[in-house]
Amino acid sequence: MSATRFGALDLLLVLVVCSWGANLSVIKAALAEFPVHGFNAVRMAIAGVLFAIVLWRMPPAVRRVDRADVGRVIFLGFIGGAIYQFIFVSGVPRTSVANSGLIFGLTPVVISIFSSLVGHERLAWSRWAGGALSVVGLYFVVGSGASVSAETLVGDAMVFVAMICWSIYSVASRPLLGRYSPTMLTAWAAVIAVPPYVLTAAPSLAATNWAGVSVRGWLLMLWSSTFCLVLAYVIWYTGVQKLGATRTSAYSNLTPIAAMVVAWLWLGEMVTVPQMVGAAAIFGGVFLTRLSQVQLTPIEPA
Repeated sequence: MSATRFGALDLLLVLVVCSWGANLSVIKAALAEFPVHGFNAVRMAIAGVLFAIVLWRMPPAVRRVDRADVGRVIFLGFIGGAIYQFIFVSGVPRTSVANSGLIFGLTPVVISIFSSLVGHERLAWSRWAGGALSVVGLYFVVGSGASVSAETLVGDAMVFVAMICWSIYSVASRPLLGRYSPTMLTAWAAVIAVPPYVLTAAPSLAATNWAGVSVRGWLLMLWSSTFCLVLAYVIWYTGVQKLGATRTSAYSNLTPIAAMVVAWLWLGEMVTVPQMVGAAAIFGGVFLTRLSQVQLTPIEPA
């Protein structure tokens, strides 16, 4: 399987990464009223409730997970939900946005390596060229302001570990997508992730001044949860199922561009000429990656 035609799914993936890019500004605004883990715990709980309703409305035979796959689905919930979210939101405040963006720009390359190692995909040279071009572009967009110091080292390490968790989550999900729908698999992973995260974030939740949260703060949280966790994760899983983890992950390089544009329009942050050059390189890298011939190993149906 190696289709290269662009279609509706590609457009949806672009919308996903645009929502993730915008979410950085949304979170920045919302954290003026919430502590980090308190905000993220409630955000994940809202997503978990929405996904639980989705599962409840599914026929029992459709939402049921085979006994042999229960451990794998729990693993996805922990690695891509609880662990990834906790490490990521803990690391970002400890480093710069530039460092975080550059580290997460390595995601498509890491996913490509993992997918090749486990035998999910065979990659052409153009895929690696596209990945290299995107990383160069990412440096111009966010990396020119990146720096390594004793102050940021812990945060950089945490963001790097979070990036590895997300890469594992993306690659480990594909074998299950031959037996379960993206919506069902995403729903179970999200529901599983909520209890351990909320338990860990309990001190932050207890310290939150809930009476002081404005309507605007709640609307920002609701948007972040509904679009960036619920809809985005379902579309992401669909991309992994249909296009493979490598092609799907290529779109994540557009996230810093979306973040840059939203921050310019909303927060008034300036966009420099090197950033515009970098954005063009990222678009070129994503286009090259998406057109490259990637041989997908067929996923086993139910």
